[in-house]
Amino acid sequence: MTCLVCKDEEFFVGYKKAAKIGYLPFVDITPEKDVSFSVYQNDDLIMYFPCFILDGVAGWCDGTSSVPIFAPEINSNSINEIAEIVNERIKKILYMQGVHQLKMLCCDTLKEDAFGDFNISDNSRYYGYIDLTLSKDEIWKHFRKSYQSLINKGAKLLHRKEYYSVTPLPSSIIDFLHKSRGITDEIIYGIICRLAQSNSIVFAYFRGSEIAAVIEILSWNKFSEYGDLVYYVGAYNYDLDVSKHFCLFDAALFFKEKYQFSKFYIINASRCNRDMSDPNQKKLSNIDFFKRGFCTHIFTRRYKTLSNK
Repeated sequence: MTCLVCKDEEFFVGYKKAAKIGYLPFVDITPEKDVSFSVYQNDDLIMYFPCFILDGVAGWCDGTSSVPIFAPEINSNSINEIAEIVNERIKKILYMQGVHQLKMLCCDTLKEDAFGDFNISDNSRYYGYIDLTLSKDEIWKHFRKSYQSLINKGAKLLHRKEYYSVTPLPSSIIDFLHKSRGITDEIIYGIICRLAQSNSIVFAYFRGSEIAAVIEILSWNKFSEYGDLVYYVGAYNYDLDVSKHFCLFDAALFFKEKYQFSKFYIINASRCNRDMSDPNQKKLSNIDFFKRGFCTHIFTRRYKTLSNK
C-alpha cells in the first residue's frame, strides 16, 4: 500500500530535487509569496509544482505558467490521487487574499476534467530557439536571409568581451545600461545579482572603444550539463545598425564551442495571439518577428488559467 504525502517545498529547495526527475528551469526572483509544493510516494518525490505569487497571479516567475514536474516512473494508479491533491492545493492558493488566478502548463498527466471546480481558459506561447547541436553551417541556413549581410558586417566591426562572476561589470558597462532604452534600475540590479551568483554570463560588444551592445545570457542551472541557455536581457546602441544581428549569432557560436553539452539557446518566448490594436502589443509583436528570424526551431506550449467560479 503506497501513501501519497503533499508538502510545502519552497522553490530554491525543491528545484534541486525536481531536476533529478525532470527538466526544471532555474529562476532568480523575489516573489511576493512562494507557494510551491511537492508530492511524495513512500518518501520518493513523484511530483513537484513550482508556483509563485506575483501581482495577484499565481504561476511562474514572470506571470507565465507553472510547470508541474512528474517522475517518469510514476504509477498510473496514483495519477487520480495526485490530481485531487493538486486540485485542493490550487483551491487553497486561489482563496488567498489578493490572488485572482493561477496559470499552469498543460500536461498529459493532469487532465482538464480534474479541474472542473474552476473556470478554465486556454492560451499558448511560442518558444523559438537555436539548436546548438547543429553545425555552424546548418544554423546559418536557418537565419533570415536579410540578416546574413548584417551579421557579416558586424563580424568585421565588433569585438566581444565576456564577464563572469569573477569579473564584475565595470562602471562603463553599468553607465551604458542606465542610458539604454527600456533598461530600468531593477533590470540592472537583476543582471548584477545573477552574474554574481554564476547564473548568467554578460557579453559586451565594442566597436573600437565604443560600446555597441550588452547582452545577458541566462542559464537556469549555472551553466551545468542540465541547463539550457536563454537570451534574457539586451541593451543596444541603436546608432550602430549591426549590433543586434551579429550579437545574437556570435553568442550562439560562443556557447556551441565552449558549452557543448547545451542543446537549446532560447531566444524568443511570446504569446501566440496579440492584440494588434494595442501599441505596446504591436511593438512586442515586431520584436517577436525579429527574434524568430534567428531560430532554427519553434515549439508551442499550451497553458491553463484557472480562477474560482
